[in-house]
Amino acid sequence: MSLIPLLKLYNGVGAFFGVPAKTYLGIWLAHTGFGLPFAIYLLRSYIAGLPREIMESARIDGASDFEIFVKIVLPLSFPVLASFAIFQFLWVWNDLLVAMVFLGSGSSQLVLTGKLNALLGSRGGDWEILTTSAFVTIIVPLIVFFSLQRYFVRGLLAGSVKGG
Repeated sequence: MSLIPLLKLYNGVGAFFGVPAKTYLGIWLAHTGFGLPFAIYLLRSYIAGLPREIMESARIDGASDFEIFVKIVLPLSFPVLASFAIFQFLWVWNDLLVAMVFLGSGSSQLVLTGKLNALLGSRGGDWEILTTSAFVTIIVPLIVFFSLQRYFVRGLLAGSVKGG
């Protein structure tokens, strides 16, 4: 329900600023717009749960707000940032609908998932090519997940053990 009004808004703003329609910029803006509320909610909830005493101690030691953020809040937020990065990457990687709405379905405009869908053909033949391509395209999400896995697990286990 939100894609068509978003597309109309994008085309209107794009025409005003001279950005051509049906570009990858539209997809990037759409994914940013859809991912931003989740990012704000997730990060705000996590940062609000950080102990205030740590920040008060840093302030007493003479740290500025920027130093507190860079040296304390940001390193403590790596698990939630990794979790969000994994979820957002997987959502964007597998999203065919937004790409088709913002780019169209022409052969020169298709993204990877659209090209995989086009491999099926009109009668659903060549399924072995589709299966092989799907396995090949899963390599990039696996690399992202395994590279961020330690932060993801650390974030999941952060509140499970209470120190004494």
